[in-house]
Amino acid sequence: MKVLNDCYPIDAGNGFTKRRVGDKILVESSVIGERTDFYNRTQYTSLSLDNETQYYVGNDAIESGVDVTPALGDDDEMRYRSKEFDQLIYGFMGKDFQQS
Repeated sequence: MKVLNDCYPIDAGNGFTKRRVGDKILVESSVIGERTDFYNRTQYTSLSLDNETQYYVGNDAIESGVDVTPALGDDDEMRYRSKEFDQLIYGFMGKDFQQS
């Protein structure tokens, strides 16, 4: 198991998720998109929080051609308590650390 020696800062505001992984700064759209095909025939990272629904996050969602949904809603109070926000944050974490 790989242990992180650095912190993992992540900021999901203003329509883009910014994060640092090692020495790289990554910026991607704060969107999610449900994977519609049964097999993932693409080079994109497919994720799931419930072991049933597969989805893409960020640029993978856009580039895969699936319908995308903004992960940050319009309601300021509830935007960080939505299923979409959880999918976004945990999706980027899974995508960034899938090799660990």
